[in-house]
Amino acid sequence: ESMVQIGHYKYDKNSRTLTWSDGIYHIIGKSADSFTPTLNNTLELFHPDDRPAVERHRNDVMAGQNPPPFTSRMVKDDGQIAFVQSWSTPIKASDGTTTGYFGTVQDITERQREQAALKESLDNLARAEAMVHMGHFKHDLGSDRYIWSEGLYRMMGKSPDTFTPTLDATLQIVHPDDRAILNRYRNDVFTGIDVPSVTMRGIKDDGSVIYVELWSAPTRASDGTVTGMFGTTRDVTARRQAENLMEETLTNLERAERMALLGHYKIDRDTDMLIWSEGVYRILGLSPDRYTPTLDSALEFIHPDDRLVLKQFRQDAMSGHEIPHVILRAIR
Repeated sequence: ESMVQIGHYKYDKNSRTLTWSDGIYHIIGKSADSFTPTLNNTLELFHPDDRPAVERHRNDVMAGQNPPPFTSRMVKDDGQIAFVQSWSTPIKASDGTTTGYFGTVQDITERQREQAALKESLDNLARAEAMVHMGHFKHDLGSDRYIWSEGLYRMMGKSPDTFTPTLDATLQIVHPDDRAILNRYRNDVFTGIDVPSVTMRGIKDDGSVIYVELWSAPTRASDGTVTGMFGTTRDVTARRQAENLMEETLTNLERAERMALLGHYKIDRDTDMLIWSEGVYRILGLSPDRYTPTLDSALEFIHPDDRLVLKQFRQDAMSGHEIPHVILRAIR
């Protein structure tokens, strides 16, 4: 009993005696030499909030019932709390009347702590997913069971009370133009391929579209066989909208440069890298596929009489001076 943290007890109604095994004394930290259990003093060992449940359990057993096991807290002499799970069954006379009960007690404190730690980890994961707009899922090929985290339900505007995820049901909330992408992605994962992330569009019940970045990896048995997949999702709608806005801005800038015969460039001081816009290539009649600008090679396109002017212009600009614009002659 002490090895598995189990004890047993017996109550006799006629003699009103309650007996404990050594295992219970060990669980609660008592000694048979200094403590004689009774119904009343044993009840005092339970946490005050759990005593009503203990009394109901006793009454049910004495009424001849076989109640389910229940978990309660017992308080040791040093103030420590022990979580115990109790089972009881009535003892009956030949005429069927209940004469007492027999039961067992198991110390499940360590299990309870592990469950509390697991719950805290899951709660922290849920908080983290909410903060970074993420979710996760798991699919088991054998049972065809598909599990979503709270974060994924939140992301898609769904509730576990009204939506049960399946491969087919999940496919239907993906934008029609992206469903073939998701099918290919799933097939690759189920064949054991390690695939990169993919971004797809999801459709909420209100018709709004969100961009979701998906990572998935196959789950495997000990022999390497693929048993399913695990994956994470992230709502990247804001990032995609920013990228689309940037792309639109660059497109508009390109149109403006083309209309006004303009171009722009950038020089990285640390690397001396020179970057041209499409407009500069167009002005000089060059192609980015055939020419990579450098500070020295770009100087060759300037009229020899103007090269010193450009060099001084660059030097002043790299020194942080506010300089007026200059007009130079370029040679195509």
